[in-house]
Amino acid sequence: MWEPNPVLVQPPALAVSWRMADPPQLTGACMDPPQLSPLSGAYLMIVVGEPFSEEHKQLILRKIEQGLKSWDISEVHVDLEKELSVITDCAPPGEEARGGERLIQFATENLVTEVLIHPQVNTLQQCMKNMLGSFTKHRHIIHAGYTFAAQGSWILQDGNFSNEEFVSVFEEYDVQRVIRSFERSISIHLHCCPRGDWNQDVMNQQPFSKLCQVSVNPETAFKDSEPVSQFINYLDPFLQPQSIQERLPPSDVVGNIRFSHPTLYVFPGGQGDSALFGINGFNMLIDGGFSRKACFWDFTRHLDRLDAILITRLNDENTQGINAVLERKVVNNVYPQIGHFFANLVVGEGEVEKKDEADKDQLLVNVVHEANSMIENLRILNLKPQICFRDNVCDPINLYHKVGHGKLDMYVLNPSKDSREVKEFMSRWSEDGGHLGTFKSGINVDGKELWLPIANLVSVCALVVWHPANPNDTITRLLFPGSTPQNKIFKGLEKLKKLECLKYSTCSANTLQQAKSKQPTQTKEFEMKKEKVFKPQQSEEEKIAKQEKLAKKKKEKLRRAKEEKNQF
Repeated sequence: MWEPNPVLVQPPALAVSWRMADPPQLTGACMDPPQLSPLSGAYLMIVVGEPFSEEHKQLILRKIEQGLKSWDISEVHVDLEKELSVITDCAPPGEEARGGERLIQFATENLVTEVLIHPQVNTLQQCMKNMLGSFTKHRHIIHAGYTFAAQGSWILQDGNFSNEEFVSVFEEYDVQRVIRSFERSISIHLHCCPRGDWNQDVMNQQPFSKLCQVSVNPETAFKDSEPVSQFINYLDPFLQPQSIQERLPPSDVVGNIRFSHPTLYVFPGGQGDSALFGINGFNMLIDGGFSRKACFWDFTRHLDRLDAILITRLNDENTQGINAVLERKVVNNVYPQIGHFFANLVVGEGEVEKKDEADKDQLLVNVVHEANSMIENLRILNLKPQICFRDNVCDPINLYHKVGHGKLDMYVLNPSKDSREVKEFMSRWSEDGGHLGTFKSGINVDGKELWLPIANLVSVCALVVWHPANPNDTITRLLFPGSTPQNKIFKGLEKLKKLECLKYSTCSANTLQQAKSKQPTQTKEFEMKKEKVFKPQQSEEEKIAKQEKLAKKKKEKLRRAKEEKNQF
């Protein structure tokens, strides 16, 4: 795994030789820790997302410019414009890694600069640790990219970076050692979208705020600047937006995979996964992941058809992947073709989306906006989402049936159509202001009230059962729980307790028939054993009479034996 190299963790002129990775060995409680270098200089980190369009690219560059203009030279004592001019003149190309990730590192005597373009999660985590553990007086962090509206998490190449993860970096030993040694001497400016816990009030409540000065989205310190504009122009070529056609290229070879046995492919997507279930003549896609570079596309683009798509949940980690594919098919009628589309989408709120389109932040990813866009794309493709709710009977939905081959049934275990959570979810859909993903609802579990995200409570949990036509072939059962809580899964399974194929670890139609035919005989044997085991105890009189009877028989037997002996 490629990792960023830490740069300039100490000012070169005042560096001391001391290992940062290991804690100091103290032999006594009152022993003073080693003396560290005085703080000086600054550290600039810019985290940039990959733009989806030219318009989004300009928004990203504008956010970088706003973050740079809040640099207060009177507090930091580093001339940012002068330092940026040096970087622009040198124009370092940086290093490119997997998936289009690029890391630009540049260090002078006064400033360390790191620009992370379309980074992976582990790259940002390591760079953040290097920066917060450095011996610099000021740290300046700018995030200019896509953000999940619900939690405020930064969207990266293979996952997201949440406020909780940012806070956890301060718990690292190297970071704690520096901020505790130079208490109230370090300043940190953080520029990002003010969603979720990325705000000043929450930061002030964190333990590290007592040790260093943290400011979230401080005001602009200077106006127009030629060095800043030149630096933005230097970054411009590194941000190349890809069209939906380039992001999801079609395939020159399209066909159908003839699976001889039920097969499941899982596509890891970092923050959100996807899966493809296939049998001979039928393909079913389950979920699409969070990334607009859909994790399943490189495989499914070679298929001529996806007979069914199941979206188990509508949350941050499971909307962009499938929506990107629908957008791609709207642009060009590329493969695969789509059959049934199962998703609990609230149809009829498109007008709200259009009305708010001009007002919303284009770099914010909102679950409701994504879902409304999904509905519109389905309408253009002449597809209609089919609602998945559990009824009282829990009848199966037949997905596939071919004579001589078998049938595929889907049982919806959650959500219940008449549940309070579903009604609450539906009512809040149209009222959402980007907070549906954070809204929680209470449920009772074993007498305790638990508050869980409503997207989890109404997540589709589906059991897919393949019944092969050959009675000797094994019945296949697949449970796709989505993000459904465990107790709701058990409630759904309780509805299927009479389903014979769930009573055995492995079974086929023949073994089920044999078990059914043996059941009466086994019951009779059990009753006989039960009668023998639970036979009532005899009374004392009965025991004495039985013993006398046995003794009499024994005596009679001995008499006969003696008579036979005397005859010879």
